[in-house]
Amino acid sequence: MPEVSDDFVECWKAAGRHIQTQAQDWITSWLRIHVQPPYLEHFSFNVGNQLYFVRVIDVDGNLETPGTIMGLQRVAEHCKGFACLIPMKRIHGKWAAVTPGWGLFDATSGDAIFPPDRCTEEAVVMTDWELHDVAIQVVREDIVKRGFQVMSWNKDPDVTPSIWFVSIDGPEWVVVQAARYPNKQSGPPSNIEVIAQSCSRLSEIGNFASVLIANHDDPFDPQAAKSGNFLPIYRGYKMTIGYQGYVRLAIGGKAH
Repeated sequence: MPEVSDDFVECWKAAGRHIQTQAQDWITSWLRIHVQPPYLEHFSFNVGNQLYFVRVIDVDGNLETPGTIMGLQRVAEHCKGFACLIPMKRIHGKWAAVTPGWGLFDATSGDAIFPPDRCTEEAVVMTDWELHDVAIQVVREDIVKRGFQVMSWNKDPDVTPSIWFVSIDGPEWVVVQAARYPNKQSGPPSNIEVIAQSCSRLSEIGNFASVLIANHDDPFDPQAAKSGNFLPIYRGYKMTIGYQGYVRLAIGGKAH
């Protein structure tokens, strides 16, 4: 994947500092605050029960910024969040937000966005994209605990593999699937051989991880799938995770 320029990193840092300064205690958590590719958004965070996906732009058009507006709108749409732009400008050699306050604008309408005004008391059910992002975080943390280096990851459920990392055996990849309770953990996708073939140029070592996610307060009725006696998984609420580690795949007749 192409590396971003030092100039973009400086602009990105300045935008992040600006948002953090304005947010004070409003931001519940940062979802993306790193410059590792691939890029759908440059930043993402939640304020209350709402999600915000932010793309940094240079109002003078001189800065090459990774990703696209379409990618930003795609992740915001699938996560039921807001696609935002933060216009930046280099002033006397330093990057600064063009607009005071949060400095965020709707990527489609161009209207100014003040996140605290969009919070509600509604309990919002997490989307499949959000659950997939949680599952990837669980597997990433497992990989790091094993002492391996994570190379990259992708929150888009339609893009596989989900994670690349380096183990003692060299580069490896992981296909991650999130299961929403009362669904059970699943096996590898039916096209796993196709995925393996597309990855073979870099590595023939593939893994699969299934992560089961449930509402922390769920009654865990054994008949939940039939009876409907289970709780939705709400954004910002506690979750219970079922995960037993990633497993090596036997691909093309090769058992790893």
